Amino acid sequence: MVRGFDRHQERQSSIQILGKTLSKNARFQCEWCDGKDELRPYDTQRKKEPTLDTLLFLCEDCRNIASGGKFEVNSLRNRLNGLWSERNIVKETLAVILVESKALWAIEAVENTYFEGDFQP
Repeated sequence: MVRGFDRHQERQSSIQILGKTLSKNARFQCEWCDGKDELRPYDTQRKKEPTLDTLLFLCEDCRNIASGGKFEVNSLRNRLNGLWSERNIVKETLAVILVESKALWAIEAVENTYFEGDFQP
């Protein structure tokens, strides 16, 4: 029987292994703001098995925003390059935050972004 702690350790190990590929693919910079400080994988879907399609490579500030922390709306302007990512998970997670900010410029930026599939922010 796998206990909670063991499951958590297995998950962290999987994320760490994927993080190596993730960091290389992200050119060792934050996928939202291009920052280079305190970079780590960020798990967007904690109830699913981690994959490259569910992980982001983010700096500390962007991880804080992604996890629902407080931020200045205008600080999102520095993250708009993330909307140009080739990875859907990068664009989609950022788009949701931009739309939720209710800032007109942020909503317009999302409206001008191409999303594959049926994603609707």
